[in-house]
Amino acid sequence: MKTVKKPVQLDVDWTQDTWVPKISFARFAVPVPRLSPLPLSPVNHRCYSPPQSLLFTSRGARGFTLIEMLVVIAIIAILAGLLLPVLSKVKSKARVASARSDMQHLIGAITAYESEYSRPPAAPQAEAKVQIDPATRPDFTYGTTGITTGGGGYESDNRAIINIILNRDAVPNDGFKRNPRRLTLWNPKVAPSDTSHGVYTDGVLRDPWGSPYIVTIDMNEDNKCKDAYYSPTAPPGEPSNDIPGPVVVWSLGPDKKFQPTPDNPVKHIGENADNILSWRN
Repeated sequence: MKTVKKPVQLDVDWTQDTWVPKISFARFAVPVPRLSPLPLSPVNHRCYSPPQSLLFTSRGARGFTLIEMLVVIAIIAILAGLLLPVLSKVKSKARVASARSDMQHLIGAITAYESEYSRPPAAPQAEAKVQIDPATRPDFTYGTTGITTGGGGYESDNRAIINIILNRDAVPNDGFKRNPRRLTLWNPKVAPSDTSHGVYTDGVLRDPWGSPYIVTIDMNEDNKCKDAYYSPTAPPGEPSNDIPGPVVVWSLGPDKKFQPTPDNPVKHIGENADNILSWRN
């Protein structure tokens, strides 16, 4: 015969926040400790975010205000105004340095030609002119065409020299008769136009401002150059205005002008103040 177990009745106390079961097992005589209710604390369901620093505040979607934009534009304008003159001076100095570099390379190429052929790289017409009038014009200046008056006879720009030292088949080196060994004594910059720095297809070597360089070569081999512009004839009893050296080169400078007054060439004033001279620092 089966024994039916009597169900155990549990006494439960219900409260508003918790329920605490009261269970006793008299059969085993083991007291069950009463469970104390857990303390409740309010729960914040929003995501936690640290307080924003006053120094590093994120703008989010706010963007710049009109006043802030104007302040930034004003600062940029002030900086540009301060930097532009500095950049202009740097650019001008760079052009002057480039012109002086051209002059030194040209003088070196002419000197190398003279060492190779024992004669200056001059056109036959220039040689003839010197032989006809050695007293008043012992040397020859290339580049006087269009910028000086007087002199008479044959005038030429510097292409007569450039065609020879660059081994170009063009007058006066047509057929390479002035450079039979076909020596290329310099590789200057190639100019994209006849107003740009370098050598254009016309054979003229121009300075960084687009003006042809003016070159005087010592033709009577006295190691002095009588430049057609910078060496006017000295009065009787006065020292010579000839410039020491076998070759001299000069540029009209940034203003592309010179002052044709006879008293001003050696003074380096007025429109001549920015002229760049190979014999002057």
